[in-house]
Amino acid sequence: MVLGYLVSAFWLFPAPIFSRDLRVPRVLDEGITEAQADLTKTGFRIKIAAEEPDPRVVRGRVVWQDPPPGTTLASGSTVELTPSSGPAQILVPDVINFDAGDARKVLLAAGLTIGSEDSVQSSAPTGVVVQTRPAGGAARDGGSPVSLVLSSGPPPTGVPSVVGMTLEDARRVVERLGLTVGAIRVLTNPGAAGVVLEQRPAAGARLVRGSRVDIVISGKEDS
Repeated sequence: MVLGYLVSAFWLFPAPIFSRDLRVPRVLDEGITEAQADLTKTGFRIKIAAEEPDPRVVRGRVVWQDPPPGTTLASGSTVELTPSSGPAQILVPDVINFDAGDARKVLLAAGLTIGSEDSVQSSAPTGVVVQTRPAGGAARDGGSPVSLVLSSGPPPTGVPSVVGMTLEDARRVVERLGLTVGAIRVLTNPGAAGVVLEQRPAAGARLVRGSRVDIVISGKEDS
């Protein structure tokens, strides 16, 4: 009877009746497909866990196995494999309004590299970062380049015509446009005193903000 039972058991259940202990092989750093094949061939079942980032293990390879290699388990036991999602991505720092030199230091310290550098006219001081590509907060792999757009200073301003104005009015008009009144020369003139007779540069010239406009005003001879 016992012999018949054993024969029937082997016929109906091909897996061994008596489990045998097996040593868990090392599958760390293997591709997930290769690791599954090795464990299945050894006699284990496999469970795949969620991916986890790792700075050294490329995406799709086994970054962790549970139980660890060398553990002795019964045949048919489950080994859990954790695939790597690759290195964790880095959020691009927000360096808008940083001086170019400081912006480069921040980006390099974050694990990124410096890409191209362009310049545009802007109200920001010259050499200040006005834009990055990609923008701050974007996720990128370590070592990815970040391009900087720097301010080349404000665009030139058209010089207004102040001839015929009083000195006070001329000053207000010039300063409203971001320019300054420079040298003031008095020229004796029979007309009203304190009126602008000439200006240098002439109206319509283009100057960067902060540039000066020299003027000549009328004056009276001392009696």
